[in-house]
Formats: sequence, C-alpha cells, structure tokens
Amino acid sequence: MSDEDKPLELDPEYVREKAAKQAAAAAPVKPSRKVAVVILSAVMAAVLVVIVLMVMQRQPTAKGASVPDGVVISVTSPKPGVPITIDGVKAGKTPQALKFKGRTRPITIRGNGVEKTVTPDHDQIVNLAP
Repeated sequence: MSDEDKPLELDPEYVREKAAKQAAAAAPVKPSRKVAVVILSAVMAAVLVVIVLMVMQRQPTAKGASVPDGVVISVTSPKPGVPITIDGVKAGKTPQALKFKGRTRPITIRGNGVEKTVTPDHDQIVNLAP
C-alpha cells in the first residue's frame, strides 16, 4: 500500500479542539451586563428629564402668582357722566376705562355716592350703582 492509499489520520488534539469550538459556537450567547446597565441608565435619564420638565411647567401658586403688566378697570354707573375718584384723585367721569400696571395693592374707587375697593390684578368692571 502506498502513502497515497493510506487513510488520512487526524491529530486527536486537533479533533478535540475543533469539536470544542463548534460546541461553543452553537451554545447561546449570554447577554452582557453592560447592555442591561446602558438600558437602565437610559430609562433613568428619561424619567429624570420628565420630572424636571414637569416641575418647570408647574403653574405658580396664588400666593406667588405674577400680575400682568397692564390691567384695564372699566368703571360704569347707571347714568353716564358721574365723576369718579381713585384713591382720592380725580379720574374723570363714567363710563371710563382706566389702565393700571398690574399690582396686588387694592385701590378705592368712589363715585355716585358709592365706594368700591378692588385689586387691579386682572381686567374687571366696577359698577358704581347705589
């Protein structure tokens, strides 16, 4: 028998290594903890962003509420032409639309024998009917 007719002999060590590599390739890959940490971090960051946005968009409480820059107080009376005063200062005759810078300090409006106190923190109508 010549060398060409002999069956091919494989090194037993090579066969074992090849079989071990094939078995390892067929085994399912366990997910890395790094992936879980990255996903968890992304979720936590998203929750934090939502919380910050909610806090920033809250409406101010009545105690700390801001007043508008310009407020219109319309003063009317049953009969037009009634003289009016605001905090003791003549302010014209009814009907009158008075512009104020918004504030939280009340003002007193007098006319037609009627006195009314209002806070110019929003547009409003004051009727000086007795």
